[in-house]
Amino acid sequence: MKDRRPDVIKARHLARKAIVYVRQSSEEQVLSNQGSTEAQRSQAELAERWGWRKKEIEIIDVDLGLSGTATAHRTGYQHMVEDIQADRVGIIFLTDHTRAGRTSIDWFHLLNHLEHNDVLLAIDGTAYDSKDAATILMSKIYAVFGEHENRARRAHMERGRMAKIAAGKTVTQPPVGYIRLPDGSWIRDPDPVVQQGVEAVFRAFLKARSLRAAVRCLQADGLRIPRRRTGHPVGWVPPSVPGVQRIVTNQNFTGDYVWGRNRSDPRHGRDRRGRLRARRVEPGRRTIISNHHEPYVTRADWEEVQSVLVGNRWNGRHPGGLGRGRALLQGLIRCRRHRGWRMAPAYKNERKDGTSPHSYHCIGDYHDGGLQCGHRPGRPIDDAVVEAVLLRLEPPKLAVLRDLWRQSRREAVAEGRQLGDELRGAQREAEDLWERFMSVDSESRLVRAALEHRLEEAEARVRMLRERGTMSPSRTAVFDEQGFEELLGLAQTLPALWSAETTTDLDRKEILRALIADVYVEAVDRERIDLTVLWSDGAVETQRQVILSPRAHRLIREWAAEGLSETAIAVRLGDLGIRTKYGTEWSAKAVHRALARMTERESTSVV
Repeated sequence: MKDRRPDVIKARHLARKAIVYVRQSSEEQVLSNQGSTEAQRSQAELAERWGWRKKEIEIIDVDLGLSGTATAHRTGYQHMVEDIQADRVGIIFLTDHTRAGRTSIDWFHLLNHLEHNDVLLAIDGTAYDSKDAATILMSKIYAVFGEHENRARRAHMERGRMAKIAAGKTVTQPPVGYIRLPDGSWIRDPDPVVQQGVEAVFRAFLKARSLRAAVRCLQADGLRIPRRRTGHPVGWVPPSVPGVQRIVTNQNFTGDYVWGRNRSDPRHGRDRRGRLRARRVEPGRRTIISNHHEPYVTRADWEEVQSVLVGNRWNGRHPGGLGRGRALLQGLIRCRRHRGWRMAPAYKNERKDGTSPHSYHCIGDYHDGGLQCGHRPGRPIDDAVVEAVLLRLEPPKLAVLRDLWRQSRREAVAEGRQLGDELRGAQREAEDLWERFMSVDSESRLVRAALEHRLEEAEARVRMLRERGTMSPSRTAVFDEQGFEELLGLAQTLPALWSAETTTDLDRKEILRALIADVYVEAVDRERIDLTVLWSDGAVETQRQVILSPRAHRLIREWAAEGLSETAIAVRLGDLGIRTKYGTEWSAKAVHRALARMTERESTSVV
C-alpha cells in the first residue's frame, strides 16, 4: 500500500523537490545504531515510487550526531526551513515526529511553515496534508506527548543514577589514571607509566605554583601527560594549560567519588552540537562518596592546590599568580588615588650582577584619555613592607595568636559535636520516613508522592551534613601545641631565614600573601611614598613611609654644606632609616659617590 501514491500528493507537490531529513542525537547513536540511520535514508526510495524523480530528492543528513532539543545549531534543519519558505519543497520525509525536534515549540514552528507553504508531511510512510486541521491537531498532540516522554525519561534516569550513588556505586567513567570495574568500583590503572604521569602533573604544580609554570616544568623534564577520551585507550599529549588544569581540578583524584561537579545551565546557551553548556557546581551541592578508591593526591595537597588556583585568579578579590620576578608585592599593591586599582610590576634591563630593578606601575586615567599615574620604585616599597611583616611576627604576637588558636580549637570541637548531633537526627528522620513510605498502600498515590518528596529532602540533608563533615576539615588542624612551640623558636631567627640564600623569591611572596591582604600607596611626592598595609587577619592596619632618593640627596647636600664629613652623613642617614635605592645602608663611599654625581650634574647644567 505504501507504494501507491497517496491522494494528498498533487502535481504542484511533485513539481517541487522532496526532502528526506535524517538525524541521530549523538555520535554514539550514529555508530551503534546504524540501522536507524539507514531506515531514515531509505525513505528516498519511497519518494521515488510516489513520483518524484531521483534528482529532485534531497537527503539532508548533515545533522547526524546533533541533539534534537534545539534547532538553531542544526545547519541541515535551517537549510530545510529556508527551502520550505522559498517554495522549493513539496514534501518532507521523517521516520517519526521526534526526528525534526524534541520540543513542541520547534515542532509547532515547523508545522506553521509547512501549512503556509503547502508542503506535505510524510511520517513513517504515511503522507499527511499540512493544511488539514485534524492532521495539525494530531501532530501537535504527538509533539506534546513526545516532549513529556523525553522529560520523564530524563527524570527517571536521574533517579536511577541517584539510587546507584546512594548504594555506593559510580555512574560515570573515571578520569585518566583509573579503570572502572564491572561492579562500579574504580582501581588505579595497572600501567605504572600512567600512574606516574598523573602523579607528575600534581608534583609539577605543587612545585611551580601555577598552571603555566607547571606546563613549563613538565616540558623541561621532557614529559607528556596522559589523556583518555570516552571509548578510547589512554593517549599521551604534550603538556598544556587545559590538560594540567583538567587533572589538578578533578576532585576524584583525592580518592572520593564526586558526582555533579558540572550541571547543564540553560542560561549559558548551547555549544556547537546543541547541548546545553555546563557550569561548575558549588562544592556543597555535589554528591560525594568518601574514600571510594585509592587516591593520587593527599587531601592536604589537594586543598593546597585549590587554594593556589584561587589565589592565582586575577580579579578584584584575588591577587593573581606569583610570577617569577623579584617584585615581592606583585598582586598585593594598589593605588589609592585611582580607586584602589592593582599596580603591575615592571622590570628594567638586567644588571651585571644578574638582578633586574623593578617598579610598580599604575595606569591611572590613561584609558579615559588622561595621564598615567606613573612608576613607583619597587625595592624601597618592598623593604618597608617586609620590615612591617617581620615586626608583626615577633614572638609576643605569636603567643597571642596561640591563645586565639586554643579558643578556636575549643569552638571547632563544639561545632563538630553539633554537626554530629544534626547528622544523627537527620538519619533518624530519613529512616522513619522510609518506613512510613514502605508501609503506605501502593494505591494511595498522593500520600506516597508526598512522603517520597519528604524522603528525598531528608536524604539530601543527610548527604549535605556528611559532606560538611568530610569537606570542611577543622580550621585548627594545621597546628598543635608542639607546632606552636616550634613556630615561636622559628620566629627568633625569621629575619635570618628571610635573607637566606636558600629562601627564594617565591617563598617570600607566599609568606607575604599569607599575612597581607593589600598594600595601598596613599600619597606620593618627590621625596616620599606613604603606604598602608592591610593584614589578612583583620589586625589594625600599619602605616609606613618610604623615603626616596631625592630626599636623601637633599639631606646629603645640606649636611655637606654645613661641613659634616661623609662618614657623619652616612651615620645620620642610617639613624633616620634612609637607605639607598638598592636597599642597602648608606656608607661614606656611597655618600662620596652621590656628592660627586650631584656636582657633575650641576656643572653640566651650567655649561
